[in-house]
Amino acid sequence: MTKSILKSIVAGTAFVAGSFLTNIAIAQNGALTSAEFFILPENANYEKALDKVRQATYHKKTEGKARTWYVRAKVFTTILEVGAEKPEVAALIENPIDSALVSMNKALETEKAEGKDKYTKMIEDPAFQSALGMETGLQVRLKNTILNKVQKYQDSEDYLKAYETMIPIVTYFKADTTNLSFIGYFANKAEVYDKAAMYYEKLGDMDEYSSGMEAYQTAAYSYYQIEDSTNFFRILEKGAERYPKETYFLTNIADIYIKRKDYPKAIETLKKANAIEPSTKTLTNIAIMYQSEKQPEKAAEYYKKVLELDESDYDATFALTVHYYKQAADVYNKLVGEEQDPTNEKMKPVLKDAEEAIMYAKKAAEINDEDITLYNILKDLYTMKEDEANIEKMKKELERRK
Repeated sequence: MTKSILKSIVAGTAFVAGSFLTNIAIAQNGALTSAEFFILPENANYEKALDKVRQATYHKKTEGKARTWYVRAKVFTTILEVGAEKPEVAALIENPIDSALVSMNKALETEKAEGKDKYTKMIEDPAFQSALGMETGLQVRLKNTILNKVQKYQDSEDYLKAYETMIPIVTYFKADTTNLSFIGYFANKAEVYDKAAMYYEKLGDMDEYSSGMEAYQTAAYSYYQIEDSTNFFRILEKGAERYPKETYFLTNIADIYIKRKDYPKAIETLKKANAIEPSTKTLTNIAIMYQSEKQPEKAAEYYKKVLELDESDYDATFALTVHYYKQAADVYNKLVGEEQDPTNEKMKPVLKDAEEAIMYAKKAAEINDEDITLYNILKDLYTMKEDEANIEKMKKELERRK
């Protein structure tokens, strides 16, 4: 008899305890329903909504439920939307964007672990059917609200705020070319160059972005602005590899080699650039590099290439004048006495180079007859040839220009 009574007492206690725990869980689920109720426009009471959702969030029976985190995200998103027009609502939460995003991610992770997708669809789908009718997905709602804030900052030209407000979009959501373009632009306008470079590089890396070359160029220039030479060079190399027919990257890489005084690599890189797009500037730089490398004949070769593109290029014409003048003078100054006679066999290389120098000097004078150095050179060249008439002519030209 005693045993049967004890069994009945134990069974009854278990039933009561089970009912009590079930009622607690129901109560917390009721809190979520209440939270959703208080964010409806006709029932708006956002403080109560927050209170109810926090009850469910921190209760052990509901804290691990996807619905809890979905409703939490929904409450924060609604407060963010309403708070855009009502400061008193915005003041209820310090950072509703991060709170909403964290809650969304928690809901998604929970459902993924459970192999379900009910709340995932409500978050990720642009729109879904609910008891209230067609609703907009939480991610779309949140993005739109953030972008509305960004637009206001852009309109007021507060680019730093626009940049900072966009950070959650590219941090929490899958990056797309539009959002990366905007945040890169805002960071650049706000002179946050390291971040601008980071976002533009990401854009350049995306195959679907049609202006990847320009993105790499902007990334490179952003690093240049903050004197980050390591990343500046890295982006240039990446751009040159991805866009091998674009001279921007090659010419800037060459410039870095020049500053490092690594002239062989500078020459190699400039030749690649010139093969893509021949230019007098590139050819002139190659010639200058060969001069730095003590290769005057190669320098002369490239100055002549400059004149093939532009016969009126004064710098190249003058450089060739000096090149042949120095060669003639170097030999002439080593000769003595009768060896310097124009008819002497040893004067043949002098006269040959002197004729080349005179030809280029005359062309240079046609381009710019105000450079007095040309007339001094011509006087010396005519002296080597013992051409008295032209020596006197050059003396008069020099006298006239004093």
